[in-house]
Amino acid sequence: GIVAVVAGALKIEIRAESIDDAIAEAGAALAREGRVVVLDNFEGVVGHAAGVVGPWVDLGSVRMLVTSRERLRLAGEVALEIAPLDSIDAAALFVDRARSVRPELELDEADVDSVVAELDGLPLAIELVASRVSVLALPVLLRRLRGQRLRMAGRAGRDVSPRHATLRAAISVSWELLEDDEKWAFAACSTFCGGFDMAAAEAVLWRPGGADPLDLIQALWEKSMLSVSRQAHDTRFTMLASLREYAEERALDLGTAGFAEDAHAGWYLSLAEDCAERLTLTGERASRAELQHEMANLLAVVERYGARRPELAARTLNAMADVIVDTGPWAEQIARIERVVPPVDDVSSRAHLACLRGRLLRYCGRLSESIEALQAAVEGYRTALDGMGLRTSLRCLGG
Repeated sequence: GIVAVVAGALKIEIRAESIDDAIAEAGAALAREGRVVVLDNFEGVVGHAAGVVGPWVDLGSVRMLVTSRERLRLAGEVALEIAPLDSIDAAALFVDRARSVRPELELDEADVDSVVAELDGLPLAIELVASRVSVLALPVLLRRLRGQRLRMAGRAGRDVSPRHATLRAAISVSWELLEDDEKWAFAACSTFCGGFDMAAAEAVLWRPGGADPLDLIQALWEKSMLSVSRQAHDTRFTMLASLREYAEERALDLGTAGFAEDAHAGWYLSLAEDCAERLTLTGERASRAELQHEMANLLAVVERYGARRPELAARTLNAMADVIVDTGPWAEQIARIERVVPPVDDVSSRAHLACLRGRLLRYCGRLSESIEALQAAVEGYRTALDGMGLRTSLRCLGG
């Protein structure tokens, strides 16, 4: 146990017979030594923190440095989050490890930056993936990384601990430390794209008889499964790309994907339509900013439901129309619309999409196609008796 390990490091013999006496005896020895006690990889025994580490800390003269994927939640604990490497250090680590495999290798700086960005600056992932340059050119490696991070970061040296032999193994250690409700929540959080706030988490993670989403999000953060970005009036949560990839796999295993995706779509469609209405009525800048802020989540709804529920996808696109036109990329958004338009039956939705497509085509310089789309929008709006839409499409035709 923990006491035996500490006693071994101090080279002392514990004579006490009861566990409480053994903890006290080891604590007294630590206090006499006056050293900083380092306990590494403590997450596996974090349940013993209050009973063992707590009494030692209470002595006042014992200083401890504990590394753990989970906070101890003890009085007096000061948590220091270790962030991923910044882009410069991450690139330097990749180059160093890649050239240890192929010393003659010429590396394109932009490709290296893209690789380490895909790996979120995680040192373990960078080291594992760098070994792949022995069999893959860097541009090929980069293409394979997208959506296959866990596979690509899957082969370490023979002298590496099993828990660090692959990125999947390292994440699995943290997964196994989660409670059942936390596992469900972690898997469900893979539904989000580009971050989310607490209100969205509560909408997606709430279920009858389940744990409080607020508790679940806090637990996942405390166990290093979520990252947090704090601003004056907003707190957003994100999941590292490799963690999200792992969570997507677990969502399929647990059967949470469908439930979470439906809740996610309902929340963000409602948000988008509320923002679009305020934007139309008042031109409120905050509504436009909120739509831009949630662009990744809204586009995820479109991609997921374009084939399954095209009306829902169309409503989402239409609510985002002004922001899509402002931000683009236009060609990509046109392709997205064209995947949704054919199955949409509702005349008004079809007219909105035709108008949006026409506006984007004009920005791309495809003027004849733009006019054709806008003329279809005009006819659709006339059929739907939508005066505002008709005015918009006619104005675009005139412009």
